[in-house]
Amino acid sequence: YSNWRLPNIRELESLTDMESHSPALYNNHPFQKVRDGYWSSTTSVFEPSYAWVLYTQDGAIGVGFKSLPEFYICAVRNGGHTNELPRETYHN
Repeated sequence: YSNWRLPNIRELESLTDMESHSPALYNNHPFQKVRDGYWSSTTSVFEPSYAWVLYTQDGAIGVGFKSLPEFYICAVRNGGHTNELPRETYHN
């Protein structure tokens, strides 16, 4: 498939369950192995070298410096298919 993409921050945030913790995700989340943080495709409007990140432990969102491999990515396709990829595959 060639239509994989990074989800935007709203799509990632829609997976959170604020009544849960470690991870703060709904039971039917798409991750096979939950990681601490996931990059989104949403760039910060204040600083283009930063992108929004979902922190799964508590469901918080924040920003991370794009060129650092601090977080993981979860590629998605329209149609509900997901595939978790390790952070080493993230290229800016």
